[in-house]
Amino acid sequence: MKTIQLPVLMAGFLFSTFNSEAQSNGFITNGLIGYFPFNGNANDQSGNANNGAVFGATLTSNRFGVPETAYQFNGTDNYIAANAPNLPTVAEPRTVSLWAKAQTLSNGVCLIFWGTGQNREGFGIIINPPYTWQGQTWGGGDDVNSGVVVDTNWHQIVVVYSGSVLSISIDGAQKGTLSESINTPLSPLTIGGNTNANALQFFSGAISDVRIYDRALSPQEVSALFAAESSVTSGIVLLPAITIQGVVGMSYSIEYTSNLSSSNWTVLTNVFLQTTNYLFPDTSAVGQPQRFYQVVPQ
Repeated sequence: MKTIQLPVLMAGFLFSTFNSEAQSNGFITNGLIGYFPFNGNANDQSGNANNGAVFGATLTSNRFGVPETAYQFNGTDNYIAANAPNLPTVAEPRTVSLWAKAQTLSNGVCLIFWGTGQNREGFGIIINPPYTWQGQTWGGGDDVNSGVVVDTNWHQIVVVYSGSVLSISIDGAQKGTLSESINTPLSPLTIGGNTNANALQFFSGAISDVRIYDRALSPQEVSALFAAESSVTSGIVLLPAITIQGVVGMSYSIEYTSNLSSSNWTVLTNVFLQTTNYLFPDTSAVGQPQRFYQVVPQ
């Protein structure tokens, strides 16, 4: 496949309301084993290639209104699945973070899950009675309740397991803790539902910026992560934005590297041009080393 340098390819910048401290917060990538920003696809941008397969979910706008940076799930049969062999298992420390916007309020639905349906063998984020965000280990009394009632706005939900304590934070603030012993087996990761436990608990709404860590983030780090990812900040940073003016009806791959002397390029997204002008803001570049971009025709 030949790489072309389109004369109409422009790399520029967009303003975003990410907190400017995100550029220096090295903890954001420390222990990050899965990162799904949903920039036009369900690929893992952590460098671990835990890419997701999309089953019915459709791309939508994220909390900033940027198109094709979140996935919409219908609550019936939509989900994303990924084989991720590096997921934390048994009682290993871990953190799961994501942004979600519920569309239809239902109890017993999973936003993210891996493990089984046996008591304390599942792990993820769930909505349970009385319509509150909860950290799930599967089994009555084994889930940590945030006490925060689910609404139809965007929220960041973070569930942390330290090895002995399960906690949940909403929008950067810790809302619940529970002493817990868990034993999570390895299984495929599902986003937007739970297909592993034969429960078929599908979420109705949008999800974006899914992060999985193989360590327990501290309450201070959870708060800082919310500040870095939140639109309610005073800082402003520039996001790289690639403008393609190509041939309508053709597909292009936008790729990046942090080392121009390397022949290894990472696919950021694939684009099918429906108009001659296409603007792609790389929101996943926040907190990452400098990136260089190229466009490859498919």
